[in-house]
Amino acid sequence: MGVYVRSILTWGWMILLSVLWIPMTLLFSLTIPFDRRRRLLLWESHLWCRTVARTYPTWRIKLTGLEQIEPGRHYVVMSNHASLSDILLLSRLPLYFRWVSKREIFLVPIFGWQMWVFGHLSVKRGNRKSVARFLRATRRTLESGLSVLIFPEGTRSRTGELGSFRPGGFQLASDTGTPILPVVVGGSAAALPKNSWVMRDLTCPRVHVLPPIPVERGEDPAALARRVRDTMLGPHAQVQRESAELLAGWLAELGLTPQASRPAERSAPPAAP
Repeated sequence: MGVYVRSILTWGWMILLSVLWIPMTLLFSLTIPFDRRRRLLLWESHLWCRTVARTYPTWRIKLTGLEQIEPGRHYVVMSNHASLSDILLLSRLPLYFRWVSKREIFLVPIFGWQMWVFGHLSVKRGNRKSVARFLRATRRTLESGLSVLIFPEGTRSRTGELGSFRPGGFQLASDTGTPILPVVVGGSAAALPKNSWVMRDLTCPRVHVLPPIPVERGEDPAALARRVRDTMLGPHAQVQRESAELLAGWLAELGLTPQASRPAERSAPPAAP
């Protein structure tokens, strides 16, 4: 029962933060005529995510490879995707970016509306006009010197394994000649599995930044997707193992076993692993 209580409290905390953020958002939105790139609003968006990630008591987040991010550069950031919590984890990177999300998320009261004001990018899957608008918006974002975060799998992985990559983000990188920054995330599915709104107990998410991959204008998107995926495969498996090892060490510090730390998982919904 404890895991459900903590999950309810966490979602309540995020909703409360979103409500408390409204006056700041309204105030900062007055800067849009003078700040077309909405950098101040983007900073506010990342601050919200970082606040949630830092205050969640049962996460120990470890980030590595941050030296790969060159100050002042912008990238097409490519990350694997296994959980809604990935955005919270990736927002801990010392890099401001706009992320891509399905259009339905922008319709969620308060949270989705704020995403629209912050300037994040929406796309309606299977709708060619929406995809064309999305590509134009992402090009403008990159041309303005801001980075874009794309989950090339297109959806959250059910198994935790690295899925196949869709070509859209690689077409964008090829058209603009923007370097790709690969990032691998491990352990996020354990924090908040797909098809579940229940935050798990103790978890140790891992985020690792890989060296940027230069992209030539006109490079074949399909070949580029294969190259990036091949680059991420080994490190992705490594951060998954490291996340499990870090969790085992944390449990040992507390004198707990994995079974003892997650008593509610035996009665968790079928969608939870």
